[in-house]
This record gives sequence, C-alpha cells and structure tokens, in this order.
Amino acid sequence: MLPASIFQAAVSPRRNGLAQTRRGFTLVELLVVIAVIGILLGLLFPAIQAIRESARRTQCSNQIRQQIVALLNYHEANQKFVSGFEWPSRTLWQARLLPYLEQGNLYSTLQFGQPWNSGPNALACAVPLPVFQCPSQPAVSITDFEGIPDRQPCNYLACATGILTRESGPAPVVGSPRVDGMLFNNSAVRMADVRDGSSQTIMLGEAIFDYQMIGTDPVGNEQAVDHWYIGSTDELNGINASECLGSAAIRINLFRNKALNDIESKELCFSSYHPAGAMFAFVDGHVEFVRESIGLDILGAWGTRDGGETNVTDQ
Repeated sequence: MLPASIFQAAVSPRRNGLAQTRRGFTLVELLVVIAVIGILLGLLFPAIQAIRESARRTQCSNQIRQQIVALLNYHEANQKFVSGFEWPSRTLWQARLLPYLEQGNLYSTLQFGQPWNSGPNALACAVPLPVFQCPSQPAVSITDFEGIPDRQPCNYLACATGILTRESGPAPVVGSPRVDGMLFNNSAVRMADVRDGSSQTIMLGEAIFDYQMIGTDPVGNEQAVDHWYIGSTDELNGINASECLGSAAIRINLFRNKALNDIESKELCFSSYHPAGAMFAFVDGHVEFVRESIGLDILGAWGTRDGGETNVTDQ
C-alpha cells in the first residue's frame, strides 16, 4: 500500500505554476485556419472544374465519333452520304442516321413527307437523344418552339461550305443546292467526290444552342442561334439552313464576340462551350479538337470537298 503522502502527490494538481490546463483556439488562430482552408479550396475548385470539363470533352468527342461512323456506314450501304436536308420534306440529316445510331425503333415511327409539328413526327423531335447534345451545353428548357412541343436542341452541324457565309439574300447561300461542302440541300455526295482528301475535309462540327441570342439578319428577319435534329417546320432553303448546317468560312466561336451584330454568322459558325475551340469530325472518320485561333484560310479549306487544296494543316 502506498504511503498517504505519495498517494496525495499522485492525485493532486502540479503546483508552482506547472499545472496543465486545457485551452481552445484563439481568434487569430481560427482566422488563420479559415484562410488556409479558403486558399486550398480556391486552388482545388479550378482543378475539379478542369477535370469535369475534360470528361465532358471526351464524351463529346465520343458522340461526334458515333455520328461520323454512322455517316460512313450509311455511305457504305447507300453509296452516298445523307443529304444535309431534304427539300421540300424538311427532313434533317440526323433523321436518316437513326438506324445507324441504334435508334431503329424511333426511325420506324417517322412519316416522311408529313409535317414535323404533329403526330409521330412531332413526338420524334421531342425525344432526347444525347448523341446529338454536347454535355458542356447548359441545360435548355424548351416547351414549344416553332410549333413542335418539347422540341429538343442539337449541338452538331453538318459542314455545308468552306466559302459561303450567309443563309439569307441572293443565292448562293448555305441552304442552296450544289454548294462546296459535304452535306447540303438535297446533297448526295460520294466518297469519290472528296478530292481534297478525306482526312482534310470536315463533315461535322459542334455548335452551341442559345435561342435567347437574337438578332436581325441582312434581309430583316429576326433570327436566333438555334439548331435542331430530325425535322423542321422552317424554310430551310431560304433563311434557316443553320438549323442543321454550318459554315467553315466563319471563325470558330464567333458568338463570343458580343460587340458583333451579325446573327447569321453566329448561327452558322462552328462553336462550343469547351474552352478555346470546338470538336470536329472529318470525312475519314477521325475526330479532332480545333482551336478557335486557327486561320480562316485553313478552316475554309477544310470545309470544301474539292477546292484543290493539298496538305493543308494548322501545325
């Protein structure tokens, strides 16, 4: 048994100012910790956003690759590529690709030659098809657009031209037949027609959708930056070819120029919400992210199928 003096020493607080006491953070220490956490989060969030955008860009690349593979398979089966749009039925190029994108059931509901704003055709235009919608595109709430309820937007345009920059006014315009690109009004381009080289000719490109970006075109019509798939109610060979067609004769991401009052160029340009460029699919099947700083001479050359350019590169 311990002596009472030793037991008392063991259980008594230490004396002479040596007693241990508990204390919390001071206000200064707490503020320092909060500041450090804020700095770390400020460094972390951009990295997380970059990782997310990289994943979205990869998904977008996969989607446009599916489309170009479908176009090549269609060519293999029909000895020609689809039309950019069929006139006067207003059938858009995506409709003919549906069986080649595992959407045969949806394709079987289409009534070609019938209006696109009623019956099964209107229902088809309202079906969400992620393969035609870039994951970087902000969410769009559409209830009824040009007579088609719940119409679904599209983020990919066929390349109709590397020369033309207008869709309204005197012909030739982007919606004209027999223009210089791959898919256009009642087109039936064959691989043999691509004399500039399939690896240097654009088939498809990205395009943003923003139906609140509105302006007046050169002939006085109010237009919006809107793109769609499967079918249309508009006068496509007149002033609205940009519903499904784009032009490589216009700078990529021109929509970012807020001071530019040119709604047609913003509609027809290839564009995206990815930083600094947009995704393109070429006739040979390869997919490439093209920077918005590319020269218009190179981009335009890529937009024509038989312009006589050889070995055109942005490297």
